[in-house]
Formats: sequence, structure tokens, C-alpha cells
Amino acid sequence: MGMGTTRRIWLGTIVAVVISACSSAGSTTTTDPIVPSVPADWTTYADGAFSIMYPADWQVFSIDETLIGDVMADVGDFRGGILMAAGLPGGDGSYSPNVNVIAEPAPVGGDLDRYVELSRRNIESLFSSYEVTRTDRTTIDGREAVVVGGSYDLAELSEGAEGRWWVIQLVTLVEDTGWTVSCGTSGPDEASVVDEIDRCRAVAASFRIVGS
Repeated sequence: MGMGTTRRIWLGTIVAVVISACSSAGSTTTTDPIVPSVPADWTTYADGAFSIMYPADWQVFSIDETLIGDVMADVGDFRGGILMAAGLPGGDGSYSPNVNVIAEPAPVGGDLDRYVELSRRNIESLFSSYEVTRTDRTTIDGREAVVVGGSYDLAELSEGAEGRWWVIQLVTLVEDTGWTVSCGTSGPDEASVVDEIDRCRAVAASFRIVGS
């Protein structure tokens, strides 16, 4: 299988990981975002460090770290770890919508705004079409977090790809560790992905860090 085909198959997954590794701040509000309730039949993933819920028809999957490395090469020293990924399986080996959880060293002295700002610079260096649609401040079990909604042109990642990747990111800090939950889907415009983005908001809001 050629690299072009492989990149298209993994397109949604890689974009979600890249976005989560490079979250953007934009302007923030002071109120919590409106989050749909989590349906009773959703699946809970827990590994001892964190837990998260997602739709019952999504599957946990492994990500090709080589392709992630190819995409992240322009960002610099990405030291994070992809702790889990889950999504709705497609017929071509892709998963969309999907969610992933990343943890990475974040020596920013506990300054969440600085962490988000540094990440914003990274995403802008990768994708010139990236746009933030909304940014909110919220909490995870009392811990401050930032929720970012944004999108960018898929053609910037894979030549000939159509539409945009729409993503909800939840970003928080635990001492010198940065956590990012990224849930996204592809679509031609924001109106076409309203239901999927609402679902992603619920997925992100279900995230809990054990012992935090």
C-alpha cells in the first residue's frame, strides 16, 4: 500500500492526534460550554490513570506511530504519548468520528494559558487554514480546563482530500503534565457536523483523571 493511500486511510485519526497535540486558545469565555448528557449505553474506558466514555459502537484501536511521526516532524520535539484512541470504524480502516487522549511533559509552571498558547503556535505552523470556532473555560472535577472548537482544511494534510476536520479539544494540566482529549470528525462545513460535534463535547466532558 502506497504512502498516499495509507495517509488517506488514517487521515481522520492522524488529524485528531495532531490537533490534540497542538491545541489553540483563541478568545475564551468565562462560562462552561453547554454539554449534552452522556447516554446510559456508552462504553467507559479506564486504565488506572484516567477514564473516558464514548459511544457503544466505537472501537478502541492502535495508531500507526510512524505516520504520526511523519505528521509531527514539523512541530519539533513532540514528547507526548498517545494513551488511547477510539472511534467509529469505517470500511477503509479509518475511524471517524474518533477520540484520542494524549499526555506530555508541560513544564510551564502550572500556567494553563501559557501551555495552550504554546500549542496554538504549533498548530499554526502546521496548518495555515486552522480556525478556532469557540473557546471556553471549564473544570474537570474542580480542575481548570480549556475547551477549544476548531477546524482546518483536510487538503493540507493529504493532497486532494475534501472538506475540513472539525474537532473539540479539552486541555488541562496536572502539575507538569499536560493532558489533551481530542474528539473530531470530517465534514464540508460546520452545519454538517453539528450532531457529531455535540457528541464529541459529551465525550470530552466525560474525561476524568484518576487521583486529580
